[in-house]
Amino acid sequence: MPFPTGLRPLPARAGADDCPAAPTLHGNFARLAAAHPTRTAIASDLQPATYRELDAAGNRLAHAVIGRGGRPGDRVAILMGHDAPLIGAALGVLKAGRNAVVLAAGDPPARLRELMADAGTALVVTDSANKILAGDICGSAAVLDFGTASGAGPAHDPGVSVGADDMAFLIYKGYGLTYTLGWSFWIRIVGQMVSTPRS
Repeated sequence: MPFPTGLRPLPARAGADDCPAAPTLHGNFARLAAAHPTRTAIASDLQPATYRELDAAGNRLAHAVIGRGGRPGDRVAILMGHDAPLIGAALGVLKAGRNAVVLAAGDPPARLRELMADAGTALVVTDSANKILAGDICGSAAVLDFGTASGAGPAHDPGVSVGADDMAFLIYKGYGLTYTLGWSFWIRIVGQMVSTPRS
């Protein structure tokens, strides 16, 4: 499958030989967490995180998502600030075998409701800053707090099997409330977008 315009695999970096590539984004991230657990994965003044911290948070969230019911291939909305926890949430949704629908908290509530309805999401993962907004737009969907879910529970990978042609992300790009285009990104593509960190 060709890469969408503008997307290319990241180039190999020094040290790649010590952790062979995995076929999925979350699999690649897990191998990095095993090989370089204390290295900084997200550099942030507010919420920096290591590879091990984000991988464990993703595993805990994945178990919480699975515990809410549903099945692999379901779509899970993520409504969070743009910082390290957002990466942990995306990893958790993928580890649970679900498709991540990342929403922008700055969009009007009416638009967010429209996107959730179009995607058919039954669960919203959110943070404390956006919990009220999530409750406002969720409709019949359940709301799962990332801080609570990622702070307790099993830290091991849930072991959900996904394939290279399974969908990973559904990302919307719209022009107003009446026109929305959904872009689907497959595991085959996003699995090549994590590479070994620089020393």
